[in-house]
Amino acid sequence: MTQVTISEAARRVGVARSTLLRHIKNGKVSKVIGKDGKPSLDTSELLRVYGDLKISDKGDTSDTLHQNRSVLQTDTGDRYTEKDIEIATLRAELKAALERADEFKEERDEWRGVAKKGQALLTDAGQGRPRQGLWARVFGKSE
Repeated sequence: MTQVTISEAARRVGVARSTLLRHIKNGKVSKVIGKDGKPSLDTSELLRVYGDLKISDKGDTSDTLHQNRSVLQTDTGDRYTEKDIEIATLRAELKAALERADEFKEERDEWRGVAKKGQALLTDAGQGRPRQGLWARVFGKSE
């Protein structure tokens, strides 16, 4: 879909530019670097995160681009069909799901490492000196 500048994206989603920059920094919204080398945002990404977009010309009138409407028309005469929006939304959702799956895999691998270390500690602790009985441990006697 169309790419817009960060300022234009903030206007279209109805948030402050600083809020949008914070969302980019936190990873809630992903940015792309355009052909001119400047950061921009894809409108499908904005739809995924914020839902509705305001499409406006420089004039007074503006339409809202809804995620689940049948046919949408902007002030500039562009037409977006429900299928176009659904495809863009599904692509964005797939991308987010794949990113979450990668995060889950990394977290799983970290936990596996923790479990292996714990298992190694338990195995090493059991191979040392013989275990004392309860009374010997209570009264500090060695067997």
